Amino acid sequence: MGSTDNELSDKRLIEVFALGEVPIEQIEILRNNKVIYKKEISSLCTQIQLEDLACINTLREENNNSTYYYVRIKQFDDGRCWSSPIWFN
Repeated sequence: MGSTDNELSDKRLIEVFALGEVPIEQIEILRNNKVIYKKEISSLCTQIQLEDLACINTLREENNNSTYYYVRIKQFDDGRCWSSPIWFN
């Protein structure tokens, strides 16, 4: 699962739209398994845009020639979900 993007741009726009079954408590965006964005929320839905300007070539060198992003969400009932990864190779 997931998708791959082979573009070499240092500018990556990450857009997230999430709709929970109960109110969303927290949303995180992760790059290479490290949290780069975290927000506390108290709503059934949220929409986020994040522009990551980190140098993609440096990230690739640090992470075995690939970089990936995914989203984690926690609801107030402790329900959790996460997205499939998006890979930049």
